[in-house]
Amino acid sequence: MCIPAALSQMSRAEVERIWLPFVPWMLLATGLLPERWRRLGLIVQVSFAIVVRTLLDTRW
Repeated sequence: MCIPAALSQMSRAEVERIWLPFVPWMLLATGLLPERWRRLGLIVQVSFAIVVRTLLDTRW
């Protein structure tokens, strides 16, 4: 089953779904962090997203 999925390249678009069950747990975990760390984490994530979007050209 993995070989046809890899050959059809349909598995590339499905990578995000692997992480969906973990999203609620990540939200709960970040809620337990101190306020200062949450703010810094948001700044780091937004900065990283802007850099990735600027430097990488995805053909989705």
